[in-house]
Amino acid sequence: MDFSQKINRDELREVFQNRFNPEVWKTILIQVFGAKKIYEEPKPRELDNGENAKVHGYDLGEIITPDKYTIGLFQFEITSGHNIPMNRVGLRGLVEKEIKYFYDAALVVYYNDSQWRLSYICDMKDGKTAPKRFTYVFGDPEQTYRTPISRFDFIKTKGATRENIHEAFSVDALNKDFYRFIADQFYRLVGATTGKGKNKVDHERIMKLPDNPDNLTFQEFAVRLIGRTVFCWFLKEKKSKDGIPLLPAKLLSSKSLDTYKDYYHSVLERIFFQTLNTPMKERVDSLPDGCELIPFLNGGLFDYHPNDFYQPEPDGLSKYRDDLNIPDEWFFKLFSEFEQYNFTIDENSPDDIEVSVDPEMLGRIFENLLAEIDPDSGETARKATGSFYTPREIVDYMAIESLVYYLNRKTDIDKDRIYPLFKPVDNLPEFKNPEKVALLKALDELKILDPACGSGAFPMGVLMKITGALQILDKDAAWWKQRQIEKIDNAKVRQDMQEKLDTATVEYARKIGIIQNTLYGVDIQPIAAEISKLRCFLTLIVDENVNDSKPNRGVEPLPNLEFKFVTADSLMKLPETTDFGGLFAGNTYELTEKLTQLRIDYMQSYGKRKQEIKKRIS
Repeated sequence: MDFSQKINRDELREVFQNRFNPEVWKTILIQVFGAKKIYEEPKPRELDNGENAKVHGYDLGEIITPDKYTIGLFQFEITSGHNIPMNRVGLRGLVEKEIKYFYDAALVVYYNDSQWRLSYICDMKDGKTAPKRFTYVFGDPEQTYRTPISRFDFIKTKGATRENIHEAFSVDALNKDFYRFIADQFYRLVGATTGKGKNKVDHERIMKLPDNPDNLTFQEFAVRLIGRTVFCWFLKEKKSKDGIPLLPAKLLSSKSLDTYKDYYHSVLERIFFQTLNTPMKERVDSLPDGCELIPFLNGGLFDYHPNDFYQPEPDGLSKYRDDLNIPDEWFFKLFSEFEQYNFTIDENSPDDIEVSVDPEMLGRIFENLLAEIDPDSGETARKATGSFYTPREIVDYMAIESLVYYLNRKTDIDKDRIYPLFKPVDNLPEFKNPEKVALLKALDELKILDPACGSGAFPMGVLMKITGALQILDKDAAWWKQRQIEKIDNAKVRQDMQEKLDTATVEYARKIGIIQNTLYGVDIQPIAAEISKLRCFLTLIVDENVNDSKPNRGVEPLPNLEFKFVTADSLMKLPETTDFGGLFAGNTYELTEKLTQLRIDYMQSYGKRKQEIKKRIS
């Protein structure tokens, strides 16, 4: 590769797809970012490596932009103990304290022998907000890296000013581009007239459903299809230590359309309803090659209902395959576009953002698709459905204020000492052991209900804040794990949970406890509950230990969340009666106790047992 001339797009792609090369990176800093002060030999930095990682740090120099914005340049070699794509908290701490007093921003590379992370850290000097980190993850030869290539080309063309560098690392533009494409694909499926005047576009419906149902059925089917498909795309990003994804690309890619015709029925429908929804030992033999690698996920996400128009026949295909049609060309275009983006299954936070498509995009898809266009009228349906996207910063604020108020009321600990549990700060307050226990008990007893949960933005925001606090209060999650086990009366369920938590990551242990015991959501739109559950599932999968040698690849079937996120009108009053009749008639306390235990048992059940418990509850 010759870098004596200006770097072109193909050369950038090759750089991003390969291992980190310090000399090549130095050339990019000079040619793309206009760096003039680069040390001939990187200067080693003194670091506290801790017990679990070996990190070698270097100063590379600095950039002074044409508008006098100073950017420090650093790189860190991670030789053990860190997962480059995932470990954000540990990595960001390597530079913040040292640079916030000397620079306006920093470009930092973290790398190991396979992957590397480029972070742009800014807003460090104002003292009012936490530093913002915008990150690209590189090193995958299968990725096209269209976004960073176009952004770096933008900097080369327009100049490395503060504003242009900010724009190059912005995730907002990526989200808008991705959503615009998804919306266009949605309109092609359902048929709609969008825009007005010169911008008016008539989309002819290309999807066929049995019995030609009403427009709402078409809309909800299309949103479920897109949501489930994006979920499966995220599954491709989760891999075992041997690099084997939970869902193989040969089943879900633009190339798969060359192998499989009538793709929805021959592949996608069977992944949804006969693979992800069915334990490995109970699956039919005629599934497409590669389905044997896909673990059973449970959780109800892929339970089929009447408006999925699915009824399996002996050959494994649906009886509706002649009456339900989605053109293969639609999937080819969808997958070809997906392959131009980087996906991450880890939820971004307002202060730490990977410039990729993350699970929050599922929320945007829901909150916009059903709200933006009503095909019957061509007018906005947003007011009628109450579907509005809430920015991350607002969700973050709501979650923090709610949690601080609750913990202060429960423990009498001063609010100023509680805030740092949920906001990044240099020096955390010291909590004595009784205070720690009081805070942990309060978090364990916490119940949060979002009466209009939409895509689950607020429940997910609370989840991320609580997990961060637990990381500070109970580092190895010993207290938290034991508490989750103590709650379970059923011996078999308790044993299963014990075995799972003994091998699970601490992050998984924290999240499963919060999801099972703390979070609740209600929304008047059925699809809202589905998207909220889907995001809960993704946040658990991201912290799974995938082990190819274990049953179900070591993946614990996801909990059933039907009682956690429900479809209802939260403005309606509950019936004023204590006569519940049936099995639990006459004893409200006994009813409550038995229902509580049944819900716990149901949470981890599947198959026949799931249906039996469901009947008992109803």
